[in-house]
Amino acid sequence: MNQIYFHDITNSVPLHQHPYVPGLGLYGCRALAVSNPGDSVIMPQAATEGLSAIERHYQDVGLRHGVSYAFGGWESLVRRPPSFEPSLYEYNRHSHQLFRDLRWLPTVELLGDKNYFVDHCENLGLSFPATTKVRFRCDCPSPERYPVVVKPVRSVVGGGATVCASRQQYEQVVGRLDLPYQVQEYLPTTTRYFVVEYRRTGGRLLPGVVVERVSRHGRPVSYHSSGSVAPRITMVTDRLAVWAFEQGMKGTWSYEVAVTPTGAVLPLECRPRWSDVSYSIVVAEKLGVTEWECQTFTGLTLAVSDVCELGELMYQPRAKEGVVIINWATVSQGRLDVLVAGEPAARAELLSELSYRLRSRTTLASA
Repeated sequence: MNQIYFHDITNSVPLHQHPYVPGLGLYGCRALAVSNPGDSVIMPQAATEGLSAIERHYQDVGLRHGVSYAFGGWESLVRRPPSFEPSLYEYNRHSHQLFRDLRWLPTVELLGDKNYFVDHCENLGLSFPATTKVRFRCDCPSPERYPVVVKPVRSVVGGGATVCASRQQYEQVVGRLDLPYQVQEYLPTTTRYFVVEYRRTGGRLLPGVVVERVSRHGRPVSYHSSGSVAPRITMVTDRLAVWAFEQGMKGTWSYEVAVTPTGAVLPLECRPRWSDVSYSIVVAEKLGVTEWECQTFTGLTLAVSDVCELGELMYQPRAKEGVVIINWATVSQGRLDVLVAGEPAARAELLSELSYRLRSRTTLASA
C-alpha cells in the first residue's frame, strides 16, 4: 500500500523546548528522502522554495522518491485518499485522535519514559548503568562521585543529556530541569555507543539495524554503519524489540545501547519513533550503500540551492561514494543533515571538503 508521510516533529517536542529547535516546523521535509514512487509527502508551505533544487539533487544521485505533495498540516492527513496508509514521525496523543490504536499509544508513552525504561530493563533481567530515578526533589541527594549524566525523562531531536563534572554544575543543571529526570553514572571514555533500529512491516518485526554513534555528549553527532549486525548487541535489543512488538508497537523505533570496554551491553533508552539517524538508514538501504555515515552541520546561512551545488562531492551511484542531502529544508534556519557514502578514508576526505565549502559559502553570504 502507498504511504502518505507526515513527519512533522512539532507535537513531539515539549512546548518549552520549541524556541531551542531552529526550523522546528521544517523537519518533516526529510521524509521526502525516505518516501518511494507512488507515495505522498506532506510538507509545510515554506518548503516550496527549495523543492525544485532538492528534486534535481535526488534525480542526480539516483534516489527515487514520492512526487505527490501536499502543503499543510494534519488536515492534509485527514483528507488523504483511503488507499494511502499514514507514516508518522511519532504516534502520540495528537495522532491518536485521528487514528485510534489502544495498544500502540500506551506502548509509545511507556517506552518514551527513560525512568520506566530502567524498570523495564530490570524486569527483563538486563544490565543497565547505575541510575537514580528522580520523580520528586527529595529523591536525589547530590551524587558522591562525578562526573554524572543528567537526563530529562523525555526528549526529542537528541537534546537533554548533560554531563556534570562537579557538584556546582550538577546543581545548576537540575535546578533548571522539570521533574521527573534521572541521574546516570558516567561510563568510561572508551565506551562505544550504538543505535539499533527496528520496524514493524506487514504485521512482522524486521531484524534490527545496528549503527554506531561516534559522539555521544555534544555536537556534532555522527553515526556510521557498523558493517554487520553485532550479535552481542542484538541479543539484548531483540528481547526489548520483541516485547514492544507484542505490546502493539508499530512503525519505526530504536534503542540506544552502550558497549563498555569489558564487553558489557547496556541499554540506555528507547526512542519509540523515527530518530535523526533513521532517515540515513533508509536512504542507505534505498541506494544499496553498506558503508556510510551521517553528519549534521549547523550555523549556516545558505539557501537549499546553494547546498545542492555539490559538484564532484555529489553521490555517484556506480562508485557508491559521495554526499546525499537529507534534512534539506532546515538549512534556511542554519541546519543541514547529510549522508556520506564510501570507505572510511574517502568519507573523511569528502566531509572535510564539504565542511570547508559550507563554511566558506556561509562566510561569503554573511559578509
